[in-house]
Amino acid sequence: MVRHVELQLCPAGTEATVEWVNLEPDERQRLRELGIAEGATVHVIHCGMFGSRVIAVGSDRFAIDGKTCACIQVSTDDSHATSPANVREFATA
Repeated sequence: MVRHVELQLCPAGTEATVEWVNLEPDERQRLRELGIAEGATVHVIHCGMFGSRVIAVGSDRFAIDGKTCACIQVSTDDSHATSPANVREFATA
């Protein structure tokens, strides 16, 4: 089963695919330049305070603040899913 969640809800060790990014165009473009775009595979390396995450995209590592992580929708399968108590699932079209 595939789950659709905000990046800020993914625990360390999660592998996920970016589904969409809900940011202003210039912010979205900057993330794309870093490889964080729709269809990209990201690995959550570390969970910080207030929803921040350190993620790996390929061999690169990025720290992303919680507000930005809340705007990044990802999908993950059950083997990499977050705890049901912490997940806000989104309906899929």
